[in-house]
Amino acid sequence: MAEHLLKLVLAHMYSYVLLGAVMLFVLDRNKGREPFSVFKAINIDARRPLVLVLDILFSCALGGLVVYLLTDPQTVRQAIVTGLGTTGILSTLGKAPLADGADKEG
Repeated sequence: MAEHLLKLVLAHMYSYVLLGAVMLFVLDRNKGREPFSVFKAINIDARRPLVLVLDILFSCALGGLVVYLLTDPQTVRQAIVTGLGTTGILSTLGKAPLADGADKEG
C-alpha cells in the first residue's frame, strides 16, 4: 500500500516542484535569511518546531501549486527547478542575514 502511494506521488510533477521549494526554503532558513512565509504574512509566530514545519509545508505547497499551474513542467528536472525558482523569487523579499546573527527587531 505505502509503495503504491509513493509511486503515485512521484508520478506527479507537483511533488517535485514541492521538493524544490522545500529544499530552498530550508537552505534559506539555515543561512539566516527569512524565506517567504504565509504564516508570517498573516502574523502567526513560527518559532515552535511544529508551527515551523507547518509553515514550510503550507508556504511551499501554496507557492508551488501556483507556479506549477503557470509553468506546467514536463520533466523532473524542470519541476525541481520550478520549485527552487518559486522559493528563490519569493525569498528575495525577505531580510538579508545580519552580520552578528542577532535580530534587531526583538
